[in-house]
Amino acid sequence: PLCRSSITRNKLFAPSFLESKDTVVIAHYKDVAKSAKLAALVENLRQLQDSSSGEQVIVFSQFSSFLDILERDLGEAFGKDKAEIYKFDGRLSLKERSTVLKEFQEKDFSKQKILLLSLKAGGVGLNLTCASYAYMMDPWWSPSMEDQAIDRIHRIGQTNNVKVFRFIIEGSIEEKMLRIQERKRTIGEAMDADQEERRKRRIEEIKTLFE
Repeated sequence: PLCRSSITRNKLFAPSFLESKDTVVIAHYKDVAKSAKLAALVENLRQLQDSSSGEQVIVFSQFSSFLDILERDLGEAFGKDKAEIYKFDGRLSLKERSTVLKEFQEKDFSKQKILLLSLKAGGVGLNLTCASYAYMMDPWWSPSMEDQAIDRIHRIGQTNNVKVFRFIIEGSIEEKMLRIQERKRTIGEAMDADQEERRKRRIEEIKTLFE
């Protein structure tokens, strides 16, 4: 936080105890553990590559930092010869967004095209009917945000069946967010016209997350 310089993996260290537990050894940090969601995504994409070549897929996340991790690790998993990876989020300028979309929409049967898309940036105004597979890496508080993002793929002009995969960690807060989403769909967010009623329901939703 003080030097304002970029941190690379070879600058990360971790302490470890010897068998005597009295001596601490400092060694380079080995980032061997991978995200369970990332591993599942890679496996799904590999199966898709084996069954159908030249597919264009969208990977949604609400976290730009997670998109950065996906860009790095998917690039390592597939390489340039098997997949072309694009990233679209709020950090891009209008010109950069236009360039990314144009390149992604061009069909290439020699490799898989993967667009890493921010849920907010991809919620409205985009036409992504060139893709027919969507992977939702994390649930959003409001189900309408997810619906709007998927509608960028499933809209007029789409000629294929759209398949949506959602990755949810079992036993985590994400399962509770799914229950909140289901309740929102049932009662309808638009019905909460009264501000006080909206406030009460939001408090109830927060309590549900921490039960």
